[in-house]
Amino acid sequence: AQFTRSGNDRLLEMSLSSERERDDGKGVGFRVRGGPTGLPQRREILREQEVDHVNKVSLGFETPFAGGKWRLDGAANHEWTEGDSLETTTFPASDLEVVAERERVRQGEGAVRFERDLSARWSLEALALARRTTGHATDREEGGGDVTVSRRESKAGESLARGALRWQGEALSLEFGGEGAVNTLDSSNALTENGVVIFLPAADVRVEERRAEGFA
Repeated sequence: AQFTRSGNDRLLEMSLSSERERDDGKGVGFRVRGGPTGLPQRREILREQEVDHVNKVSLGFETPFAGGKWRLDGAANHEWTEGDSLETTTFPASDLEVVAERERVRQGEGAVRFERDLSARWSLEALALARRTTGHATDREEGGGDVTVSRRESKAGESLARGALRWQGEALSLEFGGEGAVNTLDSSNALTENGVVIFLPAADVRVEERRAEGFA
């Protein structure tokens, strides 16, 4: 669904979408492993399915203000994936392996932009942006009497501010400005086997970047 309204130098835009998609690369099949004699050594039946869900909403608004034009944008996404597989061994002995994968990602972002003509040749542009993403995933594998569970958590963030001053001549244009940004990423991993916590090196990691630059 989309909605747009404009008038009096103002603009409003909204959109909403919801999708559900089944992975056609998954399905039901058979696998036979043979040896040098040509006789089967192992027979398996595979059943797999994976479904993705995506919900999105966005909003944009433009309006004149303080002698210039403001633009506000916002968006939010929610995506989750459900995957299941069942592997049944029928030869040489009966066995069963079940794998369940779940993943969820949420993302939100917002931006503010301001543009203004200061004179016939000078103009100003400023931008501020923020984005946040969180993710959670769980994989559970059960087979042969063993249960293995792995979990992953992640958080990412980006904040940015930028300003530029422009001069436009007949055959020459000049631009001066600066930009600053902060990026962060936190990740956490965990693993258990039959209820016992397994040590993982660097299971919790944080990466941070701070950047500032000027340009002409």
